[in-house]
Amino acid sequence: MNEQPQSNLGWMFGLATLCVALWLGGSAWAERSGDAVSDSGSERGTTSEADGDEADAGSGDSDYKERGRKRREKRAADRAKARAQRNAARDGDKAEGGVGSGDRAAGGADRGAAPGGPLRESQIDQTLKVVREANPRWAKHLEAMRKDDPKRFGQTLRRTHESLRDILPLKQSDPPMYKLRLGAWRSTREAHLMAMKIRAARAGRTPPSREQLVKLKRQAEGVARQLFDAQVKVHILNLERLEKRLAAAKKTLAEKQRAREATIDKMTQRIIGGGSIDGDRRPEAAAGDRSGKSGGQRRRVEEDKSDASSSKRRDRASDRKLDLDSAN
Repeated sequence: MNEQPQSNLGWMFGLATLCVALWLGGSAWAERSGDAVSDSGSERGTTSEADGDEADAGSGDSDYKERGRKRREKRAADRAKARAQRNAARDGDKAEGGVGSGDRAAGGADRGAAPGGPLRESQIDQTLKVVREANPRWAKHLEAMRKDDPKRFGQTLRRTHESLRDILPLKQSDPPMYKLRLGAWRSTREAHLMAMKIRAARAGRTPPSREQLVKLKRQAEGVARQLFDAQVKVHILNLERLEKRLAAAKKTLAEKQRAREATIDKMTQRIIGGGSIDGDRRPEAAAGDRSGKSGGQRRRVEEDKSDASSSKRRDRASDRKLDLDSAN
């Protein structure tokens, strides 16, 4: 009788020990798995390379190790190439896109470096034509780029087209503003070319001499002065036009205030006569407008009423004449 309970207790104790061991082993495995997932989330490329290394090392085969080494070298070369391309594209955007807010200062919209669709041939011809007239040096730069790097030329010309898109319509609608804003755009392009020239001088094999640096600084200062003056001219013209509109609005308000009493009398008469306060139209006319009838329809209705009245008057005249003839 006592042997049976003791065997049961031993069996239960062994089962409990097994469960605890499984739980501890599962926790340790989950912790290791979580660390591996965290590492793979932060360094995906490094994890894949490490997996390849482990697979190669675990196989113990020299061919696997050689192939793994080649894969790692190829991935490293691809990443270096992609990084170099991104840096080159960023430098190109800075060189062609400008010194900060140049396009906005020239009046064009600053579109940034977001890629867009290719320009049509008509847009390319129009943009190059304006650039040749406004800034021959920038046009020469674009033509050289068109031969050496067509893809970069397309991107640069698109940005140039977008910077001119708001300026070109002013040639017909507002010639004075067109002239000033095109001048500001021209100065902005000169600033871009000057920045590229200084950058090329610093990147040369031999550093520029002190005299060359002084000369470049003097040229850069001249371009900056030209750009500033062009921008100020645009602001002055805008301010002058705003002041004229403000003066006209003040004059209109003063005239209205001087006619205060006369205007109040007119409003009073309209209210008494049942007219509209905000105009000379009568309420009937406004009701006609709200009824959905057009002006032609209202005129035809009025003409029909007039014809009916004339017909009634003629009928009454004929009746009176018949009555007189009967009396005689």
